[in-house]
Amino acid sequence: LAGSMPDLEHIGVPILPATADVTPQATEVLDFEPDVIVYSAQGADCWTFVDALGRLGWTPDQIPLVLSGACTDFTAMEAAGDLAVGIYFIGSGGTILQPLDTLEGTQLEDATVYQTKAAEYGLSDDDLFKGFATQGFGLLYTMYQLSTDIVAAGGEVTGQSLADAFAATDGSRETFGGPPLDCAGAPSPYVAVCASVVNVTEWDGEVQVEIIPSLSGLDLVAGTELRPTPA
Repeated sequence: LAGSMPDLEHIGVPILPATADVTPQATEVLDFEPDVIVYSAQGADCWTFVDALGRLGWTPDQIPLVLSGACTDFTAMEAAGDLAVGIYFIGSGGTILQPLDTLEGTQLEDATVYQTKAAEYGLSDDDLFKGFATQGFGLLYTMYQLSTDIVAAGGEVTGQSLADAFAATDGSRETFGGPPLDCAGAPSPYVAVCASVVNVTEWDGEVQVEIIPSLSGLDLVAGTELRPTPA
């Protein structure tokens, strides 16, 4: 749909991390009368924002809300009740939190490993179903995969050899809980974006239901100038 809405407008409403009351910012967002709200922050802050929107009368079916995978926190989502039902999430690791009987193939294998091994290694039930937990586990597992490749090729695992292995990924090596890495094909100046493919899920009150299995918007920004974060 790129370019199909030439008059699209957006506003940026900055919210400092760990802000206790974001009612003024939520009010500013709703006063704009948006067609959709997009928000990303650490898990706790996401649900502080959702709570503020709800107290102002917002509901997910009134104005769609899209959150990043970093906002995934099943405990907070369940506590939000109906206010969370219908919220969309965009990220690369959503499927490993889905019920195992809804998955198959590689998705089932990765989800089984995460949901069983992470708990065995000491991750609490509360932390198990959080976006940052899936990302941390996935990164360590990917480092293990690449380390195995280095050793199999007769090399030594060092910080530099791991960095070189990441840089050489070309989309042909499956990674844990997400799309294959393609650091070699990352477009300038976004050379650190090694995996732009994400999926879209929707919270139904109990699980994140996959809505769109694969999409990437990287082509929309490829070649554009990097912009610093607002102060």
